[in-house]
Amino acid sequence: LKGKLTLPPYLTPDARDLIRKLLKRQVHQRLGSAPSDAEQIKNHVFFRHINWNDVISRKLEPPFRPKLTSADDVSQFDKKFTSSAPIDSPPDCTLSESANRLFQGFTYVAPSVLENMYQPHVVHARSPRRSHLKSFSPRANHFHHHHRHNGIGHNSIEDAEMIIG
Repeated sequence: LKGKLTLPPYLTPDARDLIRKLLKRQVHQRLGSAPSDAEQIKNHVFFRHINWNDVISRKLEPPFRPKLTSADDVSQFDKKFTSSAPIDSPPDCTLSESANRLFQGFTYVAPSVLENMYQPHVVHARSPRRSHLKSFSPRANHFHHHHRHNGIGHNSIEDAEMIIG
């Protein structure tokens, strides 16, 4: 972080400018760090000949396509990344007590779960006949059921509708 950035002489002035702007020491000064994010980078003069819509829709032909011998071919990777055996994390890996304390008091609930909490849910049981049920507020918890007597001591629920709001 303290040394001077030296770039190879074969780079074009536009490439040199792009690299210098991407590698600014102060994060807030880096190209792409502003609210416009990647648009700053995409609009840099280095990319002036790139049609980004073609890139996104995968219509742009890559300038170089490596020849692979199989789906697992790693010949294009540097040997220092492929020479050692990969080490997988244990499946039951738990945080240490001190690391776990960092997250104490924090919880995560997916936004979709929160949205669903505020929408009424209707649960129907058994008979599809509900025309005789009274209307009720979808914001309150309600459970309506109608009993039919089937003889001595035998009841059945004919219609049931529950709204959870």
